[in-house]
Amino acid sequence: RWSFTVADTEYLFTFLGLFTVGVVISSLVAKGKMRAEALRERELQTESLYYLSRDLAVAIDRASILAVVLKNIGESLQARLSVLIPDPEDQQMRITAISEGLALDAKETAVADWAFRNRRPAGNGTETLGSAQLLYLPLATANQVFGVLGVQLSNPSDYFSPHHRRLLEAFTSQIALAMERVHLADQAEQAQ
Repeated sequence: RWSFTVADTEYLFTFLGLFTVGVVISSLVAKGKMRAEALRERELQTESLYYLSRDLAVAIDRASILAVVLKNIGESLQARLSVLIPDPEDQQMRITAISEGLALDAKETAVADWAFRNRRPAGNGTETLGSAQLLYLPLATANQVFGVLGVQLSNPSDYFSPHHRRLLEAFTSQIALAMERVHLADQAEQAQ
């Protein structure tokens, strides 16, 4: 009583066999669960990209593009956003759209200006000016940079997540293409 004894060596081999099968099955179930979670995350990313591109496709001016950006990206990432666009007269970065409750000081605007001028991400989660409060991503196409998207994620570790970074890069390229489309339409209208 209260001891572990094996009456026959056959039972020892049976125990080892069943234990091995149990370990293999549990590891396969754990891998399957991880794959299901990864698929669910990819599905959410694809869905949010679809909704953003759908709403950007019907946006006819810069104001409607910015409204779409704040709504879609803010909801999909649970993030606060700012969009900074250079003033045509003095090329200083101006806040064009910003999430409720978010405020940017001169330091944050300077980081956004650096990201705009160098066409590279800067701020939180990067090696460039990493002490900033937000992550700043340039809204750039092959021809032109239209502005900067500033993102404040709710979870600090998400700044370093490759999934979030790829999704943000996809968002910024979609936004930049929509802004370029509106810009080219304005130029065509002026030429006509």
